[in-house]
Formats: sequence, C-alpha cells, structure tokens
Amino acid sequence: MQFYFAGLNFPGYHFHFINETRTAGGHLLDVKIIKAKVEIDMSHIFSLALPKGEDFYRLDLSKDKQQELKKVQGRS
Repeated sequence: MQFYFAGLNFPGYHFHFINETRTAGGHLLDVKIIKAKVEIDMSHIFSLALPKGEDFYRLDLSKDKQQELKKVQGRS
C-alpha cells in the first residue's frame, strides 16, 4: 500500500481555515489577524475517504514533493 501523504503534508503545527458557507477551506499560509475564533480539535481518530476508480489508483504518488511544498509555504 502506498503512503499517500508522504511529502505532501505540512509538518508541525499549522492552521486551517473554512469559509462561512463551508464551501472552501484549506491551509492558512499567510494572515494578519484582526479578529479570530480559535478552536482546537483534540480528536484521536481520523477517517479519510479516498476517491474510487482507476484514475486515482494509477496516479504516481512516489515523486518527492518537498520542493513543491517549500514553494507553497514560501520557503523556496
């Protein structure tokens, strides 16, 4: 079984956002906070549903994505 997140995840603590309509969200890369509400998820179980189908299973996920990750994080 392939490890789908190797080199793709942000290491250490980082923040996520979700908009008010819950239609968009993701990693928070840069922010100037004026007013915020912080919540911490202390869940010890995580469940992830991966796409079904041949297109997903044929993806080449073995490539090292560290340079791309650094670029996205502004550390290139």
